[in-house]
Amino acid sequence: MKTMNTSFFYDGLTEFHDYLFIDDYAEYAEIAKLYNDITGPREVNPKNYSAITLEYKDPGKCSLTQTMN
Repeated sequence: MKTMNTSFFYDGLTEFHDYLFIDDYAEYAEIAKLYNDITGPREVNPKNYSAITLEYKDPGKCSLTQTMN
């Protein structure tokens, strides 16, 4: 999946967000990286700023939808 390979996938995510919604996650995308990010700390690399790590409790809940063909 091309979008998960970018280091800016969580660009804009902060500890002040209550909810993260990922829409139309690809059917054949690797779930392992996303699973690790959802269940543990997330590396957030905002463009033009230094990367930060958000602990599991900080950025709020997460959900996603997936289209199956």
